[in-house]
Amino acid sequence: MKSTLQPGEPSVFYRDLRESVIFYSERRGVVLKNPEELSAYLGLPRPVFCFISIKSLEKVKELLHIPFYIVGREGFFVLISNKKPSATN
Repeated sequence: MKSTLQPGEPSVFYRDLRESVIFYSERRGVVLKNPEELSAYLGLPRPVFCFISIKSLEKVKELLHIPFYIVGREGFFVLISNKKPSATN
């Protein structure tokens, strides 16, 4: 994540902040609280990333009206993006 995000960009989470990600990425954390905020964030024109629990993703994926891609997984969390993994590099 640290090498994926642009300098100064926060680590973004859906509903569950992961302190270990904040610590190791040396970034501030932003928490999106509902599916509408997540959809708006994923709808930005630049590549964006968000940590979300697999359980939460299953609940909200039908509510998201834009495509998203899973670009990584760690334990019960996945990292999603609005760009295909090959397009994010």
